[in-house]
Amino acid sequence: MTTKLYWSLVFVLGTLLFVRFANTGLADEAAPHLSQQQIRQLITQLGHDEYLQRERAETQLINIGAAAFSALQAAERNADLEVSTRARYLLNQISIDWVRSSDSAAVRTIMLGYGKLAEPQKQEKIELLRKLPNQGGFGALARIVRYETSSEKIVRHAALAILRNGFLPEERLANAIALLRVEMQLDKASEAPASWIAVYIDQIQQPDKILDRWFPLIDAELELLSEEVNLTDQLLTSMLIRVPLLLSDKINDYQALVDSLERLIDLSTLKTGKPEREISRWMKWLIDREKWEALSLFEDRYALEIRENRTLLYRLALAREKQGRAEVAEEIAASAVLLTLSTVEERAACAAEIKDLGHYDWAEREWLAIVKETEPTEWQSLFARSSLSLYRLSDRLEYKAAADLLTESLDAVEANPDAVEEFQRLQQVDYFKSMRSNRDFYLASHYASLGDYEKERKYLGQAYQLAPENADIIIAMYHSKQADQDYRSRSRVVLKDAIRGLDTEINKAERNRKQNRNQDSDLATHLNHWAWLVSNTEGDFEKAVKYSKRSLTLQPGQPSFLDTLGRCHFAAGNFKEALKVQREAVEKQPHLMVMQRQLKLIEEALAKNKAVDN
Repeated sequence: MTTKLYWSLVFVLGTLLFVRFANTGLADEAAPHLSQQQIRQLITQLGHDEYLQRERAETQLINIGAAAFSALQAAERNADLEVSTRARYLLNQISIDWVRSSDSAAVRTIMLGYGKLAEPQKQEKIELLRKLPNQGGFGALARIVRYETSSEKIVRHAALAILRNGFLPEERLANAIALLRVEMQLDKASEAPASWIAVYIDQIQQPDKILDRWFPLIDAELELLSEEVNLTDQLLTSMLIRVPLLLSDKINDYQALVDSLERLIDLSTLKTGKPEREISRWMKWLIDREKWEALSLFEDRYALEIRENRTLLYRLALAREKQGRAEVAEEIAASAVLLTLSTVEERAACAAEIKDLGHYDWAEREWLAIVKETEPTEWQSLFARSSLSLYRLSDRLEYKAAADLLTESLDAVEANPDAVEEFQRLQQVDYFKSMRSNRDFYLASHYASLGDYEKERKYLGQAYQLAPENADIIIAMYHSKQADQDYRSRSRVVLKDAIRGLDTEINKAERNRKQNRNQDSDLATHLNHWAWLVSNTEGDFEKAVKYSKRSLTLQPGQPSFLDTLGRCHFAAGNFKEALKVQREAVEKQPHLMVMQRQLKLIEEALAKNKAVDN
């Protein structure tokens, strides 16, 4: 007899015997109220030497159903391979009622057909449950954590959907805790992520301090992630870390807050090993929330990284300034510019970030350093010169210095065929053209300040030919003094053409938005330009106010847009509103003198208006 035939006969005989015993009562349905100890004894029988005993225990456990689930999950890790294999098989055989009669209509709708869904669809269901008001999805989410076997990641998503609720209102606390305990049998929960929920229940009952038990759970998850066993991933681990982070933020537990941030930063830099960007991000987060004590702890934790990184030093300087410690802020910013760097690009990136944060004066030092360290034909030199001219020199009305700074680079590039070719290769010809237009505009402004309006108009004409879309050039043409009637007429034609062009762009952007092309930024920019152009010349000032307000609806809090709205209210004669808006613009961008000058203009107009009324 062959081996194959032998085992086939054994299998048939075993099956016949099992059916016989099953029919005679040996496989009777288990009692409905077996204790967990009795269930564990049955699980032990899964590894019995006798085949019939193993089969009988298996059938009884299937009949017990969900009550045996937790014990079977624990049995998956049994040292006896027979027990662990059969336990895993049984977990997939037990039928789970994902929908309960006690569920709300919303939960029943969401959970209908859940068991047959693929992983992405299950994740969608979990998110829907999480968003139900008043923790309405807690029961179903706990059910998923306890009974889901298809994916460990799905279980984690469900647990995190519960944890992300944070501290609960007192009137819903007891009910939520009772529901979680009943659904999950948390007294038996020892493994992640059920253990996360056990800690969460204790935490929301003790909201005065973050429980130390969070961090061992997080560190275990980080260890699991490092093993790359496909049970978790970086996103899930990050979400888990954010639970104690946000809880500690709420109750001002600064040590726990920084401990959480350290783990998040380590997690985010696993591959790169360069934490500076994440440190900068979370420094900003702390500064925005004015968590000064936490920032001090954070600064101590990352002292070395901060001292050796100019961007981080500037972040710290901004924090001290926001605290009202201006002298300390200035000392830190002054030390930042002196740091040794590896590339000019690093300095340029830092200057751009500082500028975006509103500190043009600190950025100026970096731009000046770039001009000093580079040749006039280098791209970084041109960019630094443009920024210096636009944001600092012309802002201080130093128009000749602004023009000269650009002229030095423009002349050097035009005299160097290789530099011209490089600009063409980089597809930066338009930027070069814009620089020439700005240079001519600064020269026009310089001659206007000297009262030489003929030269002003000459350079305005050159600037306009290079950049006809520049509203400030058109405004200067409109207001040029001592111009003859022909020039004034031509200036008005230019103005009307520009307004019509902006009308076209606004309509185009509106159409794109209706087609869900996410054109908010383009539309806001066109509306702002229209409002700025009209409010500084002539036209429908009330419409300018309307357009400016809409631009701020699309891009809330934008300082330059607030500056435009201040001008629009001023042009419309709404001096009180103009003053209110302009002060907000200056508060957000205190280092731009052009905004300060407009604020002074509005204040003087309001004072004069009050004097007339009196």
